[in-house]
Amino acid sequence: MRFSILTAACVSAGLLASGSGVNAQTMPLDRQFMMKAAHINIGEVKGGELAQTRAVNAYVRDYAQHMIEDHSSANMKLKQLASSEGVNLPNDTDQKHKVVANRLAKLSGAPFDRAYMLAMVRGHKEAIMIFQNQAKNGRDPEIRSFAAGMIPGLRMHLSMAQDIYNSRSVQRGAKAQPGELSHLDGMLQRGSSHPNTHMDNGGTTRPRSGTASPRNTGTMNRTNRTNQSNKNKTSVPGHKNSGQNADHADHTGHEDSVPGHKNSGENADNDD
Repeated sequence: MRFSILTAACVSAGLLASGSGVNAQTMPLDRQFMMKAAHINIGEVKGGELAQTRAVNAYVRDYAQHMIEDHSSANMKLKQLASSEGVNLPNDTDQKHKVVANRLAKLSGAPFDRAYMLAMVRGHKEAIMIFQNQAKNGRDPEIRSFAAGMIPGLRMHLSMAQDIYNSRSVQRGAKAQPGELSHLDGMLQRGSSHPNTHMDNGGTTRPRSGTASPRNTGTMNRTNRTNQSNKNKTSVPGHKNSGQNADHADHTGHEDSVPGHKNSGENADNDD
């Protein structure tokens, strides 16, 4: 009788362990991912809001707005998923993102533009690794699917961040020129009257309704920065960088450092 009861208990536990979203052994991995994803989303939204008040480059400001919209939407979908899984998500970002934000808050103008975009490059590289790991190793099928669906949008964010960070105007602290990054204009313009792409339905991209219109060059009329700004050192805690341009194509003589990552002349276009 004792053997039968013990056997039944073991079988029951085995069935429970194989169930989606309830496995006591595998659920911590999925739960940890959802917590990290929430921290990332909230951090990107708050970083974007800060950039709206600190950045001077038009492309940086538009990118920041794009981050606010995309990661707000992504976090709403994550909350729905977490609710179905019985997971309570945080309402604030983690300490790592707060350290970045606190250092960025001390900057403004061209130095902020460089530091913020470098943070976006490195932050999205790290986010892609986190989401790829979950898509491959996660236990819950729905959470794996969510993670996999978000990766294309994150890669697009990374590509845009690399282009903006490496742009002539951001590296030299000058005003953004109309058409400087024309391939991004459609993606970065705001409002339903402009085409855009953003993370939707688990990370896939879709165009917004409306037809394209020329970029409003009035937004480009920012205060012009002198070449002296190229000598500024922009530092955000936790990252090390030798001061090389992110794609090694344009050495500007300043050093950028972003918290939480170690870097020495890292190529921002290299995902490895």
